[in-house]
Amino acid sequence: MRKLWSNWVQKWSSWIGDRDLELSLRRHLSDRGFSGDAARFENLRLAAVQRPGWVQVFVFTVHARRRGGKEEDINTLFGLVRQDERYSRLEICTYETRETRNAMFREWSSDLIRLRNSNP
Repeated sequence: MRKLWSNWVQKWSSWIGDRDLELSLRRHLSDRGFSGDAARFENLRLAAVQRPGWVQVFVFTVHARRRGGKEEDINTLFGLVRQDERYSRLEICTYETRETRNAMFREWSSDLIRLRNSNP
C-alpha cells in the first residue's frame, strides 16, 4: 500500500495537466539542447496571478539530459512560465540555479498577487 501511495504521489507531482503548456515546455528544452521528450517535470504550480487571472506565473523543476549525453548525466533545471492569456503570450525561462530563478520570479511577480507559499 505504501508503494502504491508513493507512486501516486510521484505521478501527481510530475503531472502538468495542460497539454499545450507541456508541449511548449518540452520544445523549449529541445531548443536549448536538452532531450525535451524525455524530460521529467516536478511541481509545476501556479505561484502568482494578476486579477482577473489573465497573467499567471508558474514555477517548476525539470530533470533533463543534454542531447547526445550519457543516460546518467541528468541536469536539474529550475524554471518559470509567464502566461498572458489576453495576447496568447507564453514566456519560458530555465536556470541552472534556484537562486537565479527566484530572482527572476521576484521581478516577474512584483505587481502580481503571490499565492501562499509561492516562494519557489
